[in-house]
Amino acid sequence: MSRMTRTILKFGLIILVTVICSALFYYLISSTVGHQLSTASGNMVFERWQEKFSTLTKLIGVFTGLCSLVWFFMARAGFKLNSPSGVGRRTFWAVIAAASTVGSIAIPMILSSNLGIKINVVVYIFSIIIFTGIGYWLLSIVTTPKSFKYTPVGAMTLLNRNK
Repeated sequence: MSRMTRTILKFGLIILVTVICSALFYYLISSTVGHQLSTASGNMVFERWQEKFSTLTKLIGVFTGLCSLVWFFMARAGFKLNSPSGVGRRTFWAVIAAASTVGSIAIPMILSSNLGIKINVVVYIFSIIIFTGIGYWLLSIVTTPKSFKYTPVGAMTLLNRNK
């Protein structure tokens, strides 16, 4: 398989997993605590709360998807194998992971008040687990090019890519 084909497939995988993470997050929160949160949002009609929560979910998904894409393209084309990186590849990976985590918390925190909906700690926990845990960390392990395959924390343990 050519490098271009692998790049396109991994790019598509990042987009697909980001969409799946967004759908999973939306479904889990709506079905578990959605009615309770819509009532807490000034007795908002559940369907209206879902509509606003959907907007919030999409924005978290876009942000964390962009974090994954930035890592992927930096590992694919930004880093050189034969020269030392100024900050370090793992440090760069960790900074993006931290940005993904902060975004998974800050976006719901800021947007919920702007949208006029209430959220609770369950939203933050699931947001971090789904968007940063699956949507960035696990995805970066799977999509990192072989030349930097051990850069994401846990890649050596989870994946044997010696082939």
